[in-house]
Amino acid sequence: MATRVAGSFLLSILACVLAVLLCACSTPSQTKVVKSLRPTQVVKAATYTGQNPPVPPVVNVRYMFASRPVGDSGLNRDIWRTCDETVLDLETLSRLHEAGLRIGVLSGQPPETLDILLREIPGTQLNGHELHIPSNRLTSIQLGTLGKCPPELAAAIGESDGKPTQPALLFKAVPTLQGDGSVELHVTPTVQYGNIERRYVPEFGPGGVRQWTFENKRKEHEFTELSFRVRLRSDQTLLLTCDPDRKNTLGWFFFVNTSESPPSQTLLVIQAFGAQD
Repeated sequence: MATRVAGSFLLSILACVLAVLLCACSTPSQTKVVKSLRPTQVVKAATYTGQNPPVPPVVNVRYMFASRPVGDSGLNRDIWRTCDETVLDLETLSRLHEAGLRIGVLSGQPPETLDILLREIPGTQLNGHELHIPSNRLTSIQLGTLGKCPPELAAAIGESDGKPTQPALLFKAVPTLQGDGSVELHVTPTVQYGNIERRYVPEFGPGGVRQWTFENKRKEHEFTELSFRVRLRSDQTLLLTCDPDRKNTLGWFFFVNTSESPPSQTLLVIQAFGAQD
């Protein structure tokens, strides 16, 4: 009887030892499998503070067009008498001049001063637009669409063989609010053309590319060599038009409408200021 009890006792001890050994061997393997199934985002989530990213300040961009017959003295001379046409460096101004573009900054109390100057030109057509966009966000100001692409413009965008259809003329603008309350405008002349195509485009977040989405977009050509930056205070206004004596230049195509009789010339007027102003 004692022998049976001792044997049973030894078997129980061996069973307990075996169970402990099995648990010790299986636990690391199970832990490794669980970790391998965790998504990699868990590491990033652990460092998230729970606070939303800062909201960028809002910039107001106001723009309007004035249209007069090509070469009108009021649009090409009178309105420029109080403008500063030296707001850019000489190299940039030279490139813009060669492209038939004219730029200047008018100082005064907008919109009254600018409104008076424009309305002194009989028959001026005014058309205003206002945008409220985050600082450092891209926006576009479209001037119009050509029914047929001139050969000079087709060659300028590198599509002389493809005969680009329905070219849309626009200025891409990125307004950035500065510490002193002024707004820096980064402006790039751009031409969009051809049929609308569906493309993959990246959406960027704080850590880089957040996801890829579809976008319906036409082909476009940015004239980066004519891109410029100008800083505006809340009492300043940017004027843009062409030199009417430089025909068949980029400025001519952007600002002269030859489909009208007589052909008309456009003046683009831009104001930019912080939303708190």
